[in-house]
Amino acid sequence: MRRDAPLPTLDEIRERLAGQGITALGVAPAEVLDRARSALKERGAAGLADSMEFTYRDPERSTDPRRAVDGARSIIVAAMP
Repeated sequence: MRRDAPLPTLDEIRERLAGQGITALGVAPAEVLDRARSALKERGAAGLADSMEFTYRDPERSTDPRRAVDGARSIIVAAMP
């Protein structure tokens, strides 16, 4: 993937999100979320999906950031109270 502008730093992202109620911000590798995938499969099999069809319909996609954004190497993680 080619970009004309450099990617923003974590501090620049933090500045852009100021005032949005974000209490923590970090970056993680765009890797498969194995524990989340297992939990989704278990909860789905137990009938606990309720109205969250998008998440439970395809746990392999829902737990792999690279399938959501082709070429993703990192994900930005933000926490709100």
